[in-house]
Amino acid sequence: MSTNAPSIWLRIVAWYFKLGGIVFVFVAALGLISGLALHWPPMAEGMSYPLVMVIVSAMAVALLATGILLARRLRAGAVLGLVLTLYPLVFALIQRRSLAWLDLGIMAVTAIVLLSVWRELEWHHSVDPV
Repeated sequence: MSTNAPSIWLRIVAWYFKLGGIVFVFVAALGLISGLALHWPPMAEGMSYPLVMVIVSAMAVALLATGILLARRLRAGAVLGLVLTLYPLVFALIQRRSLAWLDLGIMAVTAIVLLSVWRELEWHHSVDPV
């Protein structure tokens, strides 16, 4: 285990995922407010409103967890980040749907960014004995 501090790049990547989680928290909160208080449930293609809220909330938690794990220099954060990044591709392949080139490009860039910090990450967070 190296004891040096995480690189600035790793910190930026971790904050990128935390920021994404914060955005999803706000989206979930606004969806909850519009759905309950204002009775404006958003239209979702083939999905019920409660299911959409569960998915958005789960994404918020997962993105925040990814950012926190990356900030702690744990590879579990990179693995979770790759899963979050690539799951739309897996579903598109299984359901034989097409993805926009922009979506594929974002997936590729995010995967490359996560792999670029892989060497700084560890599988287990070691605690130095006192």
